[in-house]
Amino acid sequence: MFFGRFIAVLRMFAALLAGANGMPAGRFFLFNLTGGICWACRFGFGAYAVGTEIYKISETLSLVSLGLFIGAGSALSIIMRRYEIALLRQAQRALPDG
Repeated sequence: MFFGRFIAVLRMFAALLAGANGMPAGRFFLFNLTGGICWACRFGFGAYAVGTEIYKISETLSLVSLGLFIGAGSALSIIMRRYEIALLRQAQRALPDG
């Protein structure tokens, strides 16, 4: 019952299997309680640790994202200026003015 908390599919069936195998109620509640507390602490403290690390690297990631955005915008601008005349001619051939 205790380890059933940590395995996704088994979490759904652990109580059913414990009852089907005749596990005493006191033992079931003890293992279910301790497993639930350990599972909640593991995920709670794990999320806290991940959040702390993300906060530490968020400034660096923001600067990298800004640099990539400026670089992509500059590249798109250069490409559009380089092929502007060719694209206008192609558009005029495809859609003549009546």
